[in-house]
Amino acid sequence: LRWPKMFDGEGKVIASFIVNKSGKVENIKIEKSLCIECDKEVIRILSLMPDWEPGEYNERIVNVLIYLPIYFRVEK
Repeated sequence: LRWPKMFDGEGKVIASFIVNKSGKVENIKIEKSLCIECDKEVIRILSLMPDWEPGEYNERIVNVLIYLPIYFRVEK
């Protein structure tokens, strides 16, 4: 995670995305924004994620919608 240069606060971005039947992350969306630079960084990081294990329901492989909070916080 690269800290956005123009951001000097703390907070969280909530992102949603689909893990498709192949385990790939797709359709990344920002559900709760913190700042434009933070949002872009979250999308960049999620786009770089390795494949996930696909979801399963009733013994069938399915797409899964995930909501993920990402916190921007300075450790003291």
